[in-house]
Amino acid sequence: MLNWITSRLKNSGSDHPLGSDKGIDAYLAQIPRVNPQTTLQDVDQWLEHPEQLSADMPPESVARAVERLDENIQPALAEAWINYFNDNRQDYLADRLLKTLEHHYRSAYQAYRHVLEALAQQAIQSGKEPDRTRLTKLAVRTMQALVWGKKIAQFNYVGPDALWWRTCHEVLFLARNLGLLHGKVSAYPDLPETTSVWREYLVGVLFESVPLSNLTPPQMEALDRTIRKVESHCLFIDSFTSQTPFRINLEATDGPSRCSPGQEMGPSWRYFGPGPAQAQLIKLRATLQTSGKLPDWLDNCQCDTRTAMDLLHLLIQHWSLTPPTRQQERTPLAANLLVVAGLSMARRAIAAAEFARSGRTLDYKGHVRILDLHRVEGGARPEEEKQAPPKTPLEVLQALESTGIQQITDTWEGLDLSAAGLGARLPFRRPWHSIGALVGYRLEHEIDWRVGIIRRLGRSHGKPNAGLTVFPGIPACAQVQLADKNADCPWNEQIPEAMGLGLLDAILISREERLLAVPPDTYTPDRRADLIIGGKRQPIRLAGIQESGPDYQLILYRENEA
Repeated sequence: MLNWITSRLKNSGSDHPLGSDKGIDAYLAQIPRVNPQTTLQDVDQWLEHPEQLSADMPPESVARAVERLDENIQPALAEAWINYFNDNRQDYLADRLLKTLEHHYRSAYQAYRHVLEALAQQAIQSGKEPDRTRLTKLAVRTMQALVWGKKIAQFNYVGPDALWWRTCHEVLFLARNLGLLHGKVSAYPDLPETTSVWREYLVGVLFESVPLSNLTPPQMEALDRTIRKVESHCLFIDSFTSQTPFRINLEATDGPSRCSPGQEMGPSWRYFGPGPAQAQLIKLRATLQTSGKLPDWLDNCQCDTRTAMDLLHLLIQHWSLTPPTRQQERTPLAANLLVVAGLSMARRAIAAAEFARSGRTLDYKGHVRILDLHRVEGGARPEEEKQAPPKTPLEVLQALESTGIQQITDTWEGLDLSAAGLGARLPFRRPWHSIGALVGYRLEHEIDWRVGIIRRLGRSHGKPNAGLTVFPGIPACAQVQLADKNADCPWNEQIPEAMGLGLLDAILISREERLLAVPPDTYTPDRRADLIIGGKRQPIRLAGIQESGPDYQLILYRENEA
């Protein structure tokens, strides 16, 4: 009887909600599936605290619970990624979704590393041979969660720090010591492709060897998929060659760096580079150029053929022994920048600067005095107070900015300046800080507002930084009146108002380059329009789009005879 009771207790399993397959099934059945973010958050509350599971369950039960929970939410995880890239926006909702994904991969890493170490320790203590296929799968998922979490951090232009590299190398050596480093498994049941701990690590290292600060998240995703496609052709060896221009120290807490003469040597250094993958990249670029069609593995990441070819060109150039260098010399810029976001606010700031530079003032007392002089009775009012000295143009500008511009202005620390670029350090990241965003800026001690395009985002000295493309000359407020694109009648130029055509606010960025910033969806090839500056009309034709963003198009134009 005692033996029967003991056997029943032994077979009953843990009373934890996730201690048995039946309990796991019941929990998974009640998870909401409508919103993938909610699904991930519900499961992550278990994954992020694996030590609490271990307090109530043996290692085998914890491992089973973690595996089943993670595998069950893979469809929700895939849907969350699709939603992020399909929305293709930089706002609060996109940032919230990205934080949910980042938290999930951090929780998955914690859970898988915990169960991997627990099962390995249990096998050592029992003296039994562990299930190596299962341990390899757990190790692969551990490294994969680390690498994917790092990629999400790069989407926010935050590179891996010393703690991340130390953690990554700890997992690498743990897998090596357990004999799991190069074992190939399918990470998840529905994935036909096999991978290994070493492959996931190498993909993460190769990804960090590419300049990411001037890429958008969709471009980074396309780059990551491209690296995974050619990774098997890359070299990772113990010595430097012309095919391995990068290196990494497996015992340090730094990421990869480019090889240079006279550098430190040692047994912990590994050298890597494209090797035969360079030829694969060139072949892939030629195929894209010929077919004009993206491969299937670049689906659902908002990448077109032109972008894919540019990314391949970037990889080919940067992975060469002699990468491209900066063309223009930069000089230090010891001044703060006032910055506003978007076409509308940049134009408003430029209008304020034009008013201040014109010499006009915001003082209306003179106008009131003239009206008093024309009064029939009473004459002019006596001056009761001493007239204030005239304001400088900068003071007039600051007064205008205080009426709405100043409240939404950020202050950036200027770092350096060149003929076509500007570097600055930001106090913090905002959702609109994205590659291709249009900004208006001026130096604190200057009057003129100018236009820039964000080209690079990153971090230095613990703070975010940005690189802008800048344009020569001083921009001007303008308006564009489009002609009827379906009409080619000479009367259209004589009576535009009768046709009900509206005026579009624009910025003349450069007269020399004939470059306009206009609202989205303005451009139509060779469309006639009137460019209005200071009340004067200039007939033009729209010649081409140089760039576009969420709230603007940069349009090249050519002048027509009036």
